[in-house]
Amino acid sequence: MADSSVTSNTAQQSGGGMAIYSDLPTTITGSTFSGNQATDDHGGGLYLASNSNNPGEVVLHNVTVVSNAAAGTGGGIYTNNTSVRTKNTLIAGNSATGQGNDLVGSFVSDGYNLIGDSGPAGGFTDGVYGDQVGTSESPIDAKLEPLSDNGGTTLTHRPRVLSPIIDAGDLWDSQRVDQRRVSGIANATEVTTFRYRSPDHVIVKNADDAESVFAADVDGDGDIDVLSAS
Repeated sequence: MADSSVTSNTAQQSGGGMAIYSDLPTTITGSTFSGNQATDDHGGGLYLASNSNNPGEVVLHNVTVVSNAAAGTGGGIYTNNTSVRTKNTLIAGNSATGQGNDLVGSFVSDGYNLIGDSGPAGGFTDGVYGDQVGTSESPIDAKLEPLSDNGGTTLTHRPRVLSPIIDAGDLWDSQRVDQRRVSGIANATEVTTFRYRSPDHVIVKNADDAESVFAADVDGDGDIDVLSAS
């Protein structure tokens, strides 16, 4: 599944946005799960489960899971007997009547994720592999605008100017387009399916006729370092 928005759905049982019961590998990239509800059970955004002794791996890459709700546990994502890997993924601002506003289950981080409230979930450590991880006592506000048409064929959440996801993604990620199929630039690869562009993130060609410039904040001082121009 790629470049999709799963929004405003309701399930009486598990998986308000989507329920995946699979023993085969599954990959979701550049997609948004928002405003979905599991009214009687778990996994407001996603319910990922398997009954197999050798379950297939689920990979979430550049995925946004926000504003989902569950009457049970795991407002954002609930996993059961499934290996789930995440990278450049945002899971925040979800709610559950039971435990785990954002997550329930075990996860493997491939880095550069933002987790608003890790709750009882395992696999994420704040500051490790570029992850930003909040807790139930101190959740991280992703500072996103409401779901809207920001271009492309699907609805997305645009990050606000002070969003912690800006400039927080993997600078070397080979997937250089966002959910809208807009090409990313090196200093704006955030952990979401929408790449933020503001006047502060514009690089123009100079008098030497450079056709492309690759830049990044390599040393972490807040200033953009030009790595190459051609």
